[in-house]
Amino acid sequence: MTKKEFIAAVAEKIEVAPKEVDRVFDAMVFVLKEQLITEDKIQLSQLGIFSTAIKRPRKIYNKFSKDEKEGEVKFVDIPQRRVIKYKPSKYLRELIDFN
Repeated sequence: MTKKEFIAAVAEKIEVAPKEVDRVFDAMVFVLKEQLITEDKIQLSQLGIFSTAIKRPRKIYNKFSKDEKEGEVKFVDIPQRRVIKYKPSKYLRELIDFN
């Protein structure tokens, strides 16, 4: 589902103009982005929790290394970085679980 299809579905469901739903959606995304930039956690009861975490620096093996020297293993340094985490709510997990 694309953003346009999502906006149209929500607009039809709540009987509001798609333009208004688009404005609300853009505002929600803006607030979510701003909160994640400031490292705040966002908890939406029926969706889940959005947060950020720091991934530690690490070294990984580069299997595509062009280095032909025997016995030399090529590693790449991956720096520390911040990533977005999402934990779905219990409600959403139970809703999606078909087993």
